[in-house]
Amino acid sequence: MKSENLNLNINILDDQIIYIEACKKIKESNLICLILIVAIPLLSGLMVIRLWSLAAMLTDVFVISIALLGAMITYFFYRWGCRIRQVSSVFIYYASIMEENKKNQRPVDTDPDKGPGGPFSLLIDRDKREVNQNVKGRLNIKYAETAIYVCTIFLWLLVPLLKLFLFIGQL
Repeated sequence: MKSENLNLNINILDDQIIYIEACKKIKESNLICLILIVAIPLLSGLMVIRLWSLAAMLTDVFVISIALLGAMITYFFYRWGCRIRQVSSVFIYYASIMEENKKNQRPVDTDPDKGPGGPFSLLIDRDKREVNQNVKGRLNIKYAETAIYVCTIFLWLLVPLLKLFLFIGQL
């Protein structure tokens, strides 16, 4: 088969591949954030319950240090989730730019105000060239994730506080 019969436009294929990969990265990062936001509080709660049930057999210093270590690890998972969301917003930005470019390449006879070019085109603020975090509840997800992690860290810190109150009560 001769190459002149193929009539492929390499630039369009490259853009499609990059767009597909950006969408895959957005899905992967959302899945990782979902797993973190479910698994970390659940495992932390189970570990705090187990630590409190074993607290009578363990020294107070050991229980407090394990609880502080758990709070610190939970905080690091929270920061990791924030970084994943930040990277995801970059991919959303690139996908929305590609959708906008595809929308601008429509034939002249089509209506340019007919609608968005794709699922991510509404997430970009065209004037500022930034990802609009307030579209479709993304800002609410950010606050909910923060609240869940703050409650989980507070749960870890509750163990040393309870130990302190029990120690003061024994005096």
